[in-house]
Amino acid sequence: MTAKASLSIGTLPWRSLDVFRAVASRRSFVAAARELGTSSSAVSQSIAALEQQLGATLLIRNTRSVNVTTAGQELLTRIGSAMDDVYAAVAGLGADRAHQLQGRLRFNVPRFALAPIFARVVPAFAKLHPSVEVEVDVEPRFIDIVAAGYDAGVRMHEDLERDMVAVRLLPAFRFVVVGSPAYLERHGRPKHPRDLTQRQCIRYRLPASGELYTWEFEQRGRSLRVRVNGALSTNSDEFALQLAAAGLGLAYVPEPHAQPFVEKKTLEVVLSNWAAQVPGAYLYFPKGARKNHLLRAFIEVAHSVLATH
Repeated sequence: MTAKASLSIGTLPWRSLDVFRAVASRRSFVAAARELGTSSSAVSQSIAALEQQLGATLLIRNTRSVNVTTAGQELLTRIGSAMDDVYAAVAGLGADRAHQLQGRLRFNVPRFALAPIFARVVPAFAKLHPSVEVEVDVEPRFIDIVAAGYDAGVRMHEDLERDMVAVRLLPAFRFVVVGSPAYLERHGRPKHPRDLTQRQCIRYRLPASGELYTWEFEQRGRSLRVRVNGALSTNSDEFALQLAAAGLGLAYVPEPHAQPFVEKKTLEVVLSNWAAQVPGAYLYFPKGARKNHLLRAFIEVAHSVLATH
């Protein structure tokens, strides 16, 4: 090729290179035009412009045939694999985008599900499916998730309606009584659930009914309910834990919530042999949502993430 033809490929019109490659492989302006979905005159004009820019004749043509010149063959060799790589990359990107999940997922969850479930699952899901919008609304009350426009909710198994599909996210866990070391040193460790009536307890007010919750215990198939006393009450497990850690009384909370405090030794578990167990936490949704591909993808990620911790 001539000195002028040593132009960088980056300065050349890619469409013209594509046209040239089509003509060179077909040895026909008409066949190339048909392949590219354009006219023969447009193909001819594109080749002429490319040859003028390169300052080299790429094709020799007459009324019967089209042949590639030495300069044309050199160009064809140089651009062949490069253009194939570019088209493969573009095609791959298009395929990736075509298979990307898109849409929106809305979840209605109680606060207890945030740290152990959604704070871990949502980031992993967002990295895998960045085009999916995820909305997590914290709702302590039991509501009709279908009427409210949610795709799914989270509850403990015994709270689920029979017409809902339930998928376990967390295994069975216990509700435990916890207190700070300072509080337990001052007031002593309770030996039996009935001893709690003689302690300051941080009572839990049920969000749905507004009633104060009666603490539940079990041991060897025996169940026991204790109505505790205390000047402080809340409908937040997190706040109850903070109050207990401050030495203001005993709290009754899900064990997964208490675990970070126990590990830091700011709280201790008491009455462990009386701790009541619940079946676990479940993602629930109407039976018709089984075909929701976004929800299925979320469940797959949840199972993967939660199984590794």
